[in-house]
Amino acid sequence: MSKETNRFVLSDGNIVNSKGFRIDINGIDLTRFIKNPVMLFEHNRANVIGLWEDIRKEHNKLTAVPKFDTDDAEALSISGKVERGFLKGASMGIVVLETKEIENELVVTKSDLFEASIVTIPSDSGAVRLYNKKLEHLSVAELKLSIKQQNPPQKGDYHRYFLDIRDTLGLEPQAGINDVLAKIYSLMKPQTENLIDECERLGVITETEKRYYSQFAENGQTDVLFLLSDKKDEFVKQQSLKLADLYKNNSDKIITYLGSDGWEKVEKLGFELAANIVEALPERMYLSKMINTDKKEPHDLDWYRKHNPKALRDNPDLYQSLLKINKLNK
Repeated sequence: MSKETNRFVLSDGNIVNSKGFRIDINGIDLTRFIKNPVMLFEHNRANVIGLWEDIRKEHNKLTAVPKFDTDDAEALSISGKVERGFLKGASMGIVVLETKEIENELVVTKSDLFEASIVTIPSDSGAVRLYNKKLEHLSVAELKLSIKQQNPPQKGDYHRYFLDIRDTLGLEPQAGINDVLAKIYSLMKPQTENLIDECERLGVITETEKRYYSQFAENGQTDVLFLLSDKKDEFVKQQSLKLADLYKNNSDKIITYLGSDGWEKVEKLGFELAANIVEALPERMYLSKMINTDKKEPHDLDWYRKHNPKALRDNPDLYQSLLKINKLNK
């Protein structure tokens, strides 16, 4: 098979590819690629199967001829499939440097050719793998976001804002404001419901308040999410401050009976329960105190069971607190 028969179209700048954008062939920088025109299989950097030769830009297309590493068994197999006409597709991998919206068409105007691959099923003759400047895979959604960041709407351009929101939500071009609001609400509803449940579990809101907030959310009041987020943030902040004070004022016995790992578990129970557990902990027994008190044992659950079970029967809260400590220390 001649070189020309074997020539692959790496990119066709005459078409908008199936991903919804077009590549400006003249804007592709070949400098780095020509120094190392690596040919991969399916864009896998660990699977180098040869090099590209006779790289050309003509008729608004980028083309090249493959040269396979025939000493490699897999490359030789792929070469045979190309020669026999079973593999006909190629796809280039480019680093996107600049994008523009030209006549309502997304165009990659400047790019750096990074690699080109033989592929089994190209989406079309404009098939391409996108990379950012860190050589990380770039999705089409990220590409579209980058062009919006490069060309933000001007102040007062409300229609442009609306179109950006509509496109970001993945709605059809004919979608109106009500469709946009309905989509936003449908996305927010599960998040709001989860937040309401979490706030009740943490004690941010009461069971009665939960019913009210759930009803508001069901009626489409999207501000419930933001209101509860603020309430939860403030609650967590206050809990952290209270827990810090609790630890500071009781560090001796916390370190003695719980240790750092045990305290981390107790903290997660919330301030109220943590305070009850710490209160039930016996004071740390220093040597001088142990001598003066005839070497009394610390009053843990085992001590109470052995020496004062009546106290456990008469004080259920004490029993529950000591039981939690006993489980944490196991």
